[in-house]
Amino acid sequence: MEATVTFEGDMFKLTTDNFSYWKPMMEDHFYCKDLHEPIIIKDKPEGKDDKAWEILNRKAVAVIRLMKKQAFPSTMTSWGLNVSESPQTIRRRRSSRLSAIDELLRKLPIDLIIEIFSRLPSKSIARCRCVSKWWASVLLRPDFTELFFTKSLARPQLLFARQKEGENEAIFFSSPQPNNPHHDSSPIVTAIRHKRKWEPDMRTFLGYDPVEKQHKVLAMIRQDDRVAEHQASNMVACFDVRSEKYNFVKLMGREMLDATLINFQGKLASVRTPMRYCLSETCTSFEMWILEDPEKHEWSKRIFNLPPMWKDIVVAGEKLYFVGVTATNEFVFSVDFPSDIVHVYCYNFVKEAITRVEIQGMGMFKRCSKLFTFLNHVEDVKVI
Repeated sequence: MEATVTFEGDMFKLTTDNFSYWKPMMEDHFYCKDLHEPIIIKDKPEGKDDKAWEILNRKAVAVIRLMKKQAFPSTMTSWGLNVSESPQTIRRRRSSRLSAIDELLRKLPIDLIIEIFSRLPSKSIARCRCVSKWWASVLLRPDFTELFFTKSLARPQLLFARQKEGENEAIFFSSPQPNNPHHDSSPIVTAIRHKRKWEPDMRTFLGYDPVEKQHKVLAMIRQDDRVAEHQASNMVACFDVRSEKYNFVKLMGREMLDATLINFQGKLASVRTPMRYCLSETCTSFEMWILEDPEKHEWSKRIFNLPPMWKDIVVAGEKLYFVGVTATNEFVFSVDFPSDIVHVYCYNFVKEAITRVEIQGMGMFKRCSKLFTFLNHVEDVKVI
């Protein structure tokens, strides 16, 4: 059913009938006005002044009140609905208004236009590209896509992929990546609303070449006899995204095969626990082998002792798997088969501080739904 959009002068009325039309416009408005933080973040970010946070909340609430006043007037007659207007008339009026906006934007310096659009989320950018050919040409400019990618790098996110057992389809969610989070922080996950299908016997890896500025996908078909042959050689296969060539690094021993490979301060590292791949509330330490020289196959060993508070913060019975290490020296752990509540744990090995973060917004997890967690997710509008 098509939404009914009614105009009064130069303004259109916000009603419950056209909710799907004005909701994304309201979201864009919050981002353009830099008022989105109180909407997506529950608690005051670290480093922000209390007074400034209060004022930002007041501004966001004021905008919502104004929008609500237009959307839910006190009487039915003030809604301004014109049921006699046909959908064709509404579309012509919307087209006329978009032409007026186009004309207004063309009068602004292109650098200012790019800066304005760079403040929008990627989903809004995708919608804006469909407005007109001129908008699409601006949002496809290399200087705009590079600026958007640079800003996205400065605000990395956690990416979650939920897969139901026996199905080759996943639903993705994203959340602001914890940055030295408080003990009472609780980021809200927002759905990307994207599904991906893959072949059961195929494993894919996504890489990015920062020199050529290209994304590349490596697809590998699993064959049991060849997997066994590689495991016997105690080697790690490395794929250079730019040259598209393989090289191999020797492991220190077969026990490193039962470990998790992560990026530790720019170096390849192999993490192993007493439970092989995961940690629980009873664990007291874990070991890491760091690749110091790939050409000479030299590794160094490091032991991380968990502080006593670990057993009090980790929920009993949860098995935590390594996700990676953030730029702020925090190990991130997550569960793979969560219950009703999804927890992410951050362990700062410099400050020896542990934080449990409750992730909200992904709904109830069904039995046998597997969760994959990824660090440092950034948005790139060149691939949408």
